[in-house]
Amino acid sequence: MLIDDYDYPKELIQTRPQWRVKARPSDTKKEYPADIGLFSGEDHIEDNIEIIIECKRKNTKDGSHHLLA
Repeated sequence: MLIDDYDYPKELIQTRPQWRVKARPSDTKKEYPADIGLFSGEDHIEDNIEIIIECKRKNTKDGSHHLLA
């Protein structure tokens, strides 16, 4: 959807290995995995992260119903 519908280049998207973020701002380590990271540059560094996407199973009621809806 990010590529086909929103025209993001594939090179700016990271799904594997999962991008890791801090669970809390006070944490020192990035241990929480994010499903999709969208970057402003191909080097996929923290300064270039634009969007972090967490996907949910269809039967999970919390979170967004539609991606970027």
